[in-house]
This record gives sequence, structure tokens and C-alpha cells, in this order.
Amino acid sequence: MMIKKNQIKKFKKNIINIIWVLFLKINQNLFSFIFLMILTRKVSQEYVGEFFIVLAAIGMAGIFTFPGASGTIIQSTARGFFGTFRKLIPFRLIGGLIGSIAISVYALTFSEELILRNTLFMAAFFFPFSNGLSIWEDYYSGLGNFKFISIFKTIYFVLSYSIMIIVLLNYETSMFFLISVMYSILAIINVIISSRILKNTSSTLKAEPKSISYSIKTSLYLIVNLIGNHIDKFLILYFLSPESVAIYIVAERIPELLKKYTQAIRTTLIPEFAHHKRLTKDINLKFNIFSIFFTIGTLIVIFLIIPWLLPIAFTNEYSESIFYSQLLCGTIIIGQFATTKITFLTSNFYHSDLKTLTIVSNFIRIISSLILIPLFGIMGAIVSTILYRLSTSLVTSVLIKKYDIKNK
Repeated sequence: MMIKKNQIKKFKKNIINIIWVLFLKINQNLFSFIFLMILTRKVSQEYVGEFFIVLAAIGMAGIFTFPGASGTIIQSTARGFFGTFRKLIPFRLIGGLIGSIAISVYALTFSEELILRNTLFMAAFFFPFSNGLSIWEDYYSGLGNFKFISIFKTIYFVLSYSIMIIVLLNYETSMFFLISVMYSILAIINVIISSRILKNTSSTLKAEPKSISYSIKTSLYLIVNLIGNHIDKFLILYFLSPESVAIYIVAERIPELLKKYTQAIRTTLIPEFAHHKRLTKDINLKFNIFSIFFTIGTLIVIFLIIPWLLPIAFTNEYSESIFYSQLLCGTIIIGQFATTKITFLTSNFYHSDLKTLTIVSNFIRIISSLILIPLFGIMGAIVSTILYRLSTSLVTSVLIKKYDIKNK
């Protein structure tokens, strides 16, 4: 009886966490989608493409901010090692400074595009704080306090996107201003909350054994993942045009939303799975139920939502984005039953398996992008995404078998 009560309690906690995460994501995605709709109507495709190249440069600079620290802090905090956050902040700040330099160097390559160059410089200025100090979210994720994260991140999205949308509707505005608003507000929130955590955690608290080395090791191969996530935009810009980047950005908007929703929901399960070393029947059942519902939902989006929503949301200039968007959504379905189980590997310090999975799948994605995008443009980017998802599914299925309790 006591076991059932504990199971019910855990189930309720998971549901509450998922609701808070969905609350955050719905607000984030609603405002970002409205912003993109207005942006595509108020400015040229070239402007839209260059704006998202700035965002891609910021994302790519994340390779310097020890990306493995995020998962480490979630896991360590969930296990009661609250000192890990304090130990990893210097790494993130130093990485943020290096990333800032990298963005500045990239800005110098646009000698003739003055607005784009200055916008990149502004992004570089805020980068150490807007990205380097973002790990407070991981600390509270480890605590299971998704309510706190949702409230403060929602404040950020409502405030920043409201300002940008109002300005876009009423004035001619530059990318410089939009990026300044987006990342200055984020930097302020990150500094305030990170300072709060440092103030409330003693400097004598110990980090989890091996957590620092694990963070550094995972960062080395998560760099490959970050490159894989952003290289397609840079290749499309280089071999095609900013306008093609804009078409691709609109096409991937809904697929990216779906992907982010699933990743956010999986994050809520990490604190629970951090205490399990084997895949039990109960865990497998949760994975399978999640994958079934997600697949059904994605099919509805592909055949009913996208053909209806995209023509309403965007102008005729982006009509070709509809087919590309449907294809990209289809790639997410590939291997759902296998890739959902990545959460289990992330929840434990299975460094070798995560390394193999990340390097193999992203190596395939990067190489295929380098080959296919110059030849086939946006379709090349989509095919490389399909190959990436297939390889991720295959490798995960192989790696996860040894942790399945039924194989023991």
C-alpha cells in the first residue's frame, strides 16, 4: 500500500512538473511565433535570414561554454550535491568570454554589411551573461522546481517579445535593437538569479565526485552536437542566400517547437531517472506511452495543422516552406520509441554511451550537410536531418539494450 502511495505521489509530481514546463513552452512559443509572423510581414526576407544567422552564431558560440555542465548540474543537484553549481560557474563564465570573442571575430567577416556586423558585436557583448549564466535553470531543474523556472522564464519571454513586437508594429527598427532587447533582459535575469543561488549556497558545499570531469568530458562531444544543430543555416547562407535561410527558418519553426516540447518534458523526468541504473518495465512503459502519443500528435500536425496554419501565419513569399515543414516534422517521428530513451542515458553518468551516440549521429549529420546542402540546397538540409534521426535511433537502440532489466 505504501509503495502504491509513493508511486501515485511521484506520478502527480511528474504531471505537475510537465504542466509547468508546458506552461512555459506555450508562452515562449506563442510569443516567438507571433514575433516571427510580424517580422516576416514587416521586413524583407534578407532581413529575416540575417536576423536568424545572428541567433545561429549565438547558438554556435555555445561550443565554448562547456555545454556538458547543464546535464551535470541537473543530475548532481537531483542527487543532493548542491556544490556542483558553484564549481561550474567559473567554467561557464570563462567559456562565455571565449564565445564572445568568437562571435566578434565572425562579425568582422561581414565588412560590407554594417548592420549585421554591429548586431553580432552586440550579441557578443551580452553573450557571457545571457548564455554563460543560464545554468541556473539546470540547478532548479535538478531540484525539481520547474514552477520557479517557468515563472521567471515566462516573465522574460513576455517582456522581451512584447517590446520587440510593439516596436516592430510601430517603427522601422534594426536588428541591433531587437537583439539588444532580447539578450539584455535575459542577461539581467540570469545575473540576478545566479547571484541568488550563490548567496544561498555555502562555498563549503562539495560537488559530486567526478561531476567536474564528467562535465568536461561530455562538453567535448556535445560540441559536435551544437555544430550539427547550427551548421545547416551557415551552409544555406554561404551556398544560397539570406532569403533561403528565411524560408528554411519558417519551415523548421513548427518541427523545432515539437522537438523542444519533447525535450522539455524529458527534462522533467531526469531527477527521477537519476536514481535508476536499469530500465525497468515501468520506465519502458512510460517511454512507450509518451512515444505513441507524440507520434499521433505529430501526424495530426503534419496533415492538418501545417497546411492550414502556415499559409495564414506567413505571406506568399514563404509558400514553399509548407512542404519543407511537413518533411521536417516527419523526420522527428523517426525512431521516437528509441530516441525517447536517451533521457535514461542522460539521467545517469553513462559517459561512454552518450559520447558514442552524440559523435556518431552528429558526424553523419555534419558530413551529409557539407555534401548535400551545396548540391541540393534546403532539400539537402532535410535529407541530412533524416540521416541524423535514423542514425540516432539505430545507435540508441543498440546502446540501451544493456540497461534493459529484461536482458539481465
